[in-house]
Amino acid sequence: MVELKDYSGEFRADFKPQHLSKDALARMWTAASNMYLKMDGLWFYLVAKRFGEAVAWELSHEAWSKAAVDESKRCAAALNIKGDDVATCLKVFQTAPAWTGICECDFELKNRNHGIVTFKTCPALEHFEKNYGEERIKLVCHGMEVDYMSDYAHAFNPKITAKPLTLPPRKSPKDVACRWEFKLEE
Repeated sequence: MVELKDYSGEFRADFKPQHLSKDALARMWTAASNMYLKMDGLWFYLVAKRFGEAVAWELSHEAWSKAAVDESKRCAAALNIKGDDVATCLKVFQTAPAWTGICECDFELKNRNHGIVTFKTCPALEHFEKNYGEERIKLVCHGMEVDYMSDYAHAFNPKITAKPLTLPPRKSPKDVACRWEFKLEE
C-alpha cells in the first residue's frame, strides 16, 4: 500500500486514515486538536450569550474537569499505556489532543514518580493576552487549569500531585506559558 502524503488526488471509495503517511496523520491530529479548542471557545461564547458568563464559566469548568479524565483514559487505551506513576501520566500527556495537540511542550522525567511539563506555547493564553488581559488569565490559569491538571493526574493515581511552578501573566510572549510539576509521594 502506498502511503498518501495528502488526499489531493481523486476521490477513493476505499479511503481510510490508514492510507495516509505519518506526516499526513500528524497534520490531521493537529487540525483535530485545534478544532477541539475552537469548539470550546464557540461553546463558551454561545452559553455566555444565552445564560451569562457566570454560567458559562461554571459549566466550562465542570466540562473540562470531566474531559481531562475521559481524554486521559481514551488516549491510554488507544496506545496501550498502562501504569499509575508519573511516567505513565506524562506518556499519556504527550498524546493528549487538548494539550500537546495545540501547545508546544517539553517533558522532563526526573524519575518514574517525578516529572516536569513546560508549556512553551499556549494558544488559549495568547488569545487571553491579546483580547482579555490579566483578569481572564488569572481566572483560567490560576484557577481552572490548576484543577484540570490535578484531575488529569488523578485519573492515573489520586496520590499524584500537580503543582504549578510557573504561571502567567508573563513578561514577554517569548517566556514559557506555564510549567508544572507532577509528583507521586508514597
